[in-house]
Amino acid sequence: MPFVAGGRTHKTLDGITAMTPNLPTITQLPLTSRVVKIAIRLTGTLTLASYTVAPTKAVEGIENLIQSIRVVGQRLKPGAQVGTYINVDPAFLVKQTTFFEGTAPTRVDVGTANGAYNFETNFNIYLMPPRTRLLGVLGIDGRLLSSFNLIAQWRDVNAVVSGGTGGTATLSNVGFTTTVDAFEGGSEIAGSPFALTTYRDTDITASKDNLSIENLPIDGILTRQVFKGMIGANDHADPSDALFASVAKAEGGHITTDILNYSMRPFDAIYGAMRADNKQWFGLESMPAGYAVRDYLKTGQPLNLVRLGQKARNVFDVTYTSGNVNTLRIYDERIVRNISA
Repeated sequence: MPFVAGGRTHKTLDGITAMTPNLPTITQLPLTSRVVKIAIRLTGTLTLASYTVAPTKAVEGIENLIQSIRVVGQRLKPGAQVGTYINVDPAFLVKQTTFFEGTAPTRVDVGTANGAYNFETNFNIYLMPPRTRLLGVLGIDGRLLSSFNLIAQWRDVNAVVSGGTGGTATLSNVGFTTTVDAFEGGSEIAGSPFALTTYRDTDITASKDNLSIENLPIDGILTRQVFKGMIGANDHADPSDALFASVAKAEGGHITTDILNYSMRPFDAIYGAMRADNKQWFGLESMPAGYAVRDYLKTGQPLNLVRLGQKARNVFDVTYTSGNVNTLRIYDERIVRNISA
C-alpha cells in the first residue's frame, strides 16, 4: 500500500510548562499524529537588584536554564521499553535551528545592570531533520505510542548570571510554550527509522594533538556531528574556538572520524576550514563561536556504523586553557530503528 502523508498541522499545546528550579518537568506530546518538529518558546524575567559590582552573564545563559531536553516514547505493545528520540540541550537546539533554517531564531537577552529584563529564546526540535527522509525518516508517530513526552531538566538563576557584589538575581514567570508540527491522518509508520540525537562530554585537562575519543555510537547510520568547545567555570561555560587549536600543526587543529576499528578515516578537516565551509553550506553571515558541524549527508555518504559493526572514534587536536573547566561536547545525529518497540 502506498504511503499517505496526511494533512500537515501546526498546533500550540494548551498551557505553559513552568520552570521548576533544579527539577524536571514533563510536557505531554500528542498521541494522534505523526510529529516531525517541535517548536519551543522560552520566556521569563530576570531581576537584578542592589548590585554594587555587576554580575557576569553567560553567553548562552538563558538557554542554559534548561540543562537537557529529552523526547521519549513508549510503544503500545505490552512490555515495550521507553525509547529516547532526543537528548540534547537548548543551547545546541538554538544553533541547530540557525543551521537548518539559515537564520537565527528570535532571541532577547538579559543585561547586567540593576533592573528587570524580559528575555526570550526560541528553538526547534527536529524529529525529521533535513535530508533524512531520503533514509526513511518520517518523524515519530504518536498513534503507535502509549506515552509521548518532552522532559526538561531545569537549572536555576546561576545558569544565567554569576558573581557580582552585594546584589540579588531573581527569576520570575519562567516557562515555555510548545508548538507541534505534525501530520494528521495518513499512513501509520510502524517500524520506520528515526533520527536519534544525543551528546557526549569530554573533560579536557591538557593540551594534546591527536586526542582520541573512542565512544562514538555505532547504533545507527551517522548523519551529522556537531562539535562544541566550552571554557569557563563549569561544563556549560561559554562556547570558545580556543579549545580546537593544535599544539604543533601550523595549519591549525584537526577533527577526524575513524571507522572499521580505526583503519579507515572518511573525514579529516581543519577546524577553521570546517567553520568556513559550514558558513557557506548553511547560508550564514557568520558561524557562532565554539561550534563546527560535520554533515555527512552533504556528500551523500552517511556512515552506516551498524553495518560496519566495529569500533569508531573521533580524534581532535586540543589546547587546554589553565584555570578553567575545558569541555569538548559532541552531538551525534544518527538514524536508528525504533528502540521503544
